[in-house]
Order: sequence, then C-alpha cells, then structure tokens
Amino acid sequence: SFSLAPQRNGMVRLELVLVDDGGTLNGGIDASEPAYITLEVLPVNQAPTFELEADVLEAAEQASAWRFSAKVADFVSLGGWDEEASQTLTFTVEVLDGVPGLFVHQEVEL
Repeated sequence: SFSLAPQRNGMVRLELVLVDDGGTLNGGIDASEPAYITLEVLPVNQAPTFELEADVLEAAEQASAWRFSAKVADFVSLGGWDEEASQTLTFTVEVLDGVPGLFVHQEVEL
C-alpha cells in the first residue's frame, strides 16, 4: 500500500512485480515478470485561507476611501500549489446585522 502526499498532483510510472515467499532453491522463480502502470493524481481546487488580524475594525464616518488591507486579513493564501497561481482571490462581505446600507461596495478583489 502507499499514501499520497497531501495537496500534490501529477503523474508517475510504476513497475509492479509480484513476489512469493517460496524462494529460488532448486531453480525456483519467486517473482513475476514486471508490469507497468501509470498513476495520475488529478488536481483539485484547494480552498483559499486567511487569518483575521482583528475581529473589530474602526473607520471614521467620512472614510469613503477606506481600504481593505492587512489591517483585516493576513497570511492570505491561494490554498494550493503552482497550478492555482493564476487564480484571483476575492473577499465577499455579507452584512449579518447592524446598520443597513452602511456599505456601498461589498466585494474586495486582491
């Protein structure tokens, strides 16, 4: 048996040989001819990750140009390896409670 490395994908060619425990005494043969197989591990989109810098933010009432930045999120990651490098990350903001209409634009693209 074997285990795949986490969050990795690609292709490998494997050689398989079946061996018994009968030994090779008196001209015996304990191994089959090799067979070959290709294993392809397909990529799966990994979820992006981030950490909050603070759970409470403050902005002045007239701060129309307030920017979403490292003040809010840190360690932002695409969540995968090289195959995800071309993806665009977007934070979406959903108001759960509070003052309706407080935000004019609720999507932040990185």
